[in-house]
Amino acid sequence: MKIALLFLLNFFFFAVHAQSDWQAKPNIDGTYRLVVAFASRASGPDAEGLKRIQELIKVYENKFNKKISYNIGRYGREGETDYSFDLNNLSKKQVKKFVAVLNKEMRKYNVVSVGENMIPMSEKFKRKG
Repeated sequence: MKIALLFLLNFFFFAVHAQSDWQAKPNIDGTYRLVVAFASRASGPDAEGLKRIQELIKVYENKFNKKISYNIGRYGREGETDYSFDLNNLSKKQVKKFVAVLNKEMRKYNVVSVGENMIPMSEKFKRKG
């Protein structure tokens, strides 16, 4: 039992540590290069859209052979979620491609918006406190 608990604690520590190595960082003014916001109309954010954005991140990490750093922020009562990307480690060409693909793909889902150089809603809610 102690070994299993120790294993789980180590796994959790390293999983959290690894994730924090690739967190996106905002610009000085608090904006992110790209923000994808999943709002809700009384039924939570679009589950298929949330799944698709994760798939696209993985596809383009493999395509670019680079880690795409992002943060996931939650706000509101219905699980509204936003993905904030700094895209600092991508070339200009890669940024242009990734932004274009997310703009095109996310239009297919309900109450999802894509914005550039903006403060995510989750950060705005934190500031209101």
